[in-house]
Amino acid sequence: MYCTKYNLKHTYRVVAAGHHDTLKIQYLVTKCYGLSIADQQSNQPDKRFSKPTCLKLGLRTLKCLQQLHEIGFIHRDIKPQVFVTDATEPQNIYIVHFGLARRFRTRECAHLPRRPSLALLGAVKYISRNAHKRNDRSQCDDIESWFYVLIEMFNRELLTWTDKTKEEEIRPEKEAFMTERGFQKTTELCQSIPQAFFEILRHINTLTFAAKPNFTRMRKVLKNEIEVNDFKTEPYDWIKAEGKKIKCTDNDTSSRSEDIKSDVRSPVTSPPRVEPI
Repeated sequence: MYCTKYNLKHTYRVVAAGHHDTLKIQYLVTKCYGLSIADQQSNQPDKRFSKPTCLKLGLRTLKCLQQLHEIGFIHRDIKPQVFVTDATEPQNIYIVHFGLARRFRTRECAHLPRRPSLALLGAVKYISRNAHKRNDRSQCDDIESWFYVLIEMFNRELLTWTDKTKEEEIRPEKEAFMTERGFQKTTELCQSIPQAFFEILRHINTLTFAAKPNFTRMRKVLKNEIEVNDFKTEPYDWIKAEGKKIKCTDNDTSSRSEDIKSDVRSPVTSPPRVEPI
């Protein structure tokens, strides 16, 4: 409801809310959304996104997170499944699933004090190193989880702990990954990852519990990569694929008789609208 109150553009819209007296339940009705970016990636031929899509998704998902933090909440369960596309305008990305979200600052904008040792919450694959230690979480932890999601967009095998299930095995893998030397190995395995991402890595490693992430700095890294590589007008991979399907459908219908054509509206063949960065 906070997201609706503050009219956040990158969170789901609550259309209605109420209470059913007979069933004794409370309900929320939200706008219909499409697939998550995890599903979209799984639908790609090699289960990988192109570099333009990775960079633009990184920028858009970071904006989602920034808006949530700006109203004083952290998500605490950042993973690919919480970022979804719009059902009717699939170039739009939203953040959803706030079951573990928590206020990190007061309404007077004072940061809440650190709490003692806490239970482990969220998807172990994406939680921060700090969360593995059972420490209280803040903005820095959401950002670290987002960084794991960003890298995985390029190639799911880049997170070396992907196939591990035991937490005690995953934590040291993350510790190594988040070092300069460890991340250098990652960039060598996947040359599509910009060297500029080291700047994001270094920034994450400087963040403390009460520190405010420099969203402007991180977004600038992503924007620069998009502009330098001339990716600004590149559509997301799933939109590009949908465009090919539409074009194929047009070719298939070209052999129909003229009298059928006169009664059927032609499919839209114009390229999908690309949301500006």
